[in-house]
Amino acid sequence: MGIFETEMRHKDIDHRVNMKSEDRDENGTFLYNERITAYSNEGITAYSNERITAYSNERITAYSNERITAYSNERITAYSNERITAYSNERITAYSNERITAYSNERITAYSNERITAYSNERITAYSNERITAYSNERITAYSNEGITAYSNERITAYSNERITAYSNERITAYSNERITAYSNERITAYSNERITAYSNERITAYSNERITAYSYERITAYSNERITAYSNERITAY
Repeated sequence: MGIFETEMRHKDIDHRVNMKSEDRDENGTFLYNERITAYSNEGITAYSNERITAYSNERITAYSNERITAYSNERITAYSNERITAYSNERITAYSNERITAYSNERITAYSNERITAYSNERITAYSNERITAYSNERITAYSNEGITAYSNERITAYSNERITAYSNERITAYSNERITAYSNERITAYSNERITAYSNERITAYSNERITAYSYERITAYSNERITAYSNERITAY
């Protein structure tokens, strides 16, 4: 795509979401309560230490096979009751030491065979009553010393043949009355010196032929009136 085509494409996107030049600050950033929206196979892409940021009840939204992608030490960040949402076979992807972060009652949500993926020392983090949720054969996956972490009454939930998987010295951790739950033939798996840990009246629960498995000097630990429960031909295994 040439420079002229790129400029026209950007103008086209601005036109569709009814944004004018005065809707941006001197750096080209969208102002208060506006949307950054991409329609039909378009991408919202930030290269080289840039940020895709939405402030104050705004949305970063991608429709129909689009990507929200940040390359090289960038952040996809939503503040104060905002959503990072991808619909229909789309990806929310962060490469190389980046964060996908939602603050204060926000959701990171992927629908229908989509992935929320963090590569190489990155975090998928939700603070204060938020959810990290994947529906229908999707994965919440963290690679290489990364954490999937939920704080304060939040859930890490996978529905229908999905996996919550942590590789290589990572933790799946839930604090304070939260649940790590897998439904229907799914696995909660930790490899190589990792922990699956639940603190304070929480449950680690697997339903219907699923496994809670820890390999190589790892712990499955429940503190203070909590349950580790396996139903119907399942295994709780530690190697």
